[in-house]
Amino acid sequence: MWQILRRNPRAFYGSLGLHLIFGLLLFVSVRFLNEPTEGGSKPRVVQATIVGDRALQEMVSKALGEQTRRAADRKPSAKELEAERRRAAKLEKEAEAKRQSELKAQRKAQAEAERAAAEEAAKKAELEARKQAEAEAAEEAQRQAQAEAQAQAAAEARVQ
Repeated sequence: MWQILRRNPRAFYGSLGLHLIFGLLLFVSVRFLNEPTEGGSKPRVVQATIVGDRALQEMVSKALGEQTRRAADRKPSAKELEAERRRAAKLEKEAEAKRQSELKAQRKAQAEAERAAAEEAAKKAELEARKQAEAEAAEEAQRQAQAEAQAQAAAEARVQ
C-alpha cells in the first residue's frame, strides 16, 4: 500500500483532504435539512389504554362498519359523477385502442403468414418447373442419343 502512495501521492492527498472536510463538517454539525417545527407550543397529551386482541378486533370491525355505512349513505356529487364518467370513458378508449392494436397486429401477422405461404408456393412451383424442364431436357437428350445411335447403326449397315 505504501508503494502505491509513493508512486501516486495525489491519491493520498486527495483522500486526506476529503477526510478532513468530512471530519470538519461533522465537527461543526452542519445540517443540510431543516428540522421539523412543532405545530404549537402546547404539548400533546395522549391517553392510552391496553386493549386485548378480542377488543381490538371488535373496535376494528366497528370502525369498518361505520366507514362502509357512511360510504353507502353518502350520495356522490356531480363532480364525482362526472369524474367517474370521464374515468369510464378513458378506460373504454384505452380498451378500444388496445383492441384495435391487437386487431392490427393480428392482421399484420395474417398478412405475413399469407406472404410467406405465397413465397413458399412460388418456390415450390419454380422447383417443379425446374424439375420438369430437367426431365424434358434429359428425355430430349435420350431421344437424341437414340437417334444418333440409330443413325450410326444405319451408317454401319450401309458400309457393310
